[in-house]
Amino acid sequence: MGSPYENPVVYYGVGLSSAMILAIVAFVLLEGTIRWIVMGLAVVEAVILPQLLKMSAE
Repeated sequence: MGSPYENPVVYYGVGLSSAMILAIVAFVLLEGTIRWIVMGLAVVEAVILPQLLKMSAE
C-alpha cells in the first residue's frame, strides 16, 4: 500500500480545504484591505499547495 499523497484527490483536497478555511475567516472576521490580502493567500494556496504535495509524493 502506497502513501496517501500518491492519490491526487488527497493533495487537491488539502489545498482546497485550507483555502476554503482562509476564505471563511477572511469574510467572517476581517474587513478592508486585509480581507483581500487573505483572499489572495487563499487563491495562492489553492493553486500552489497541490503542486507542492504532488512534487513531494514523487
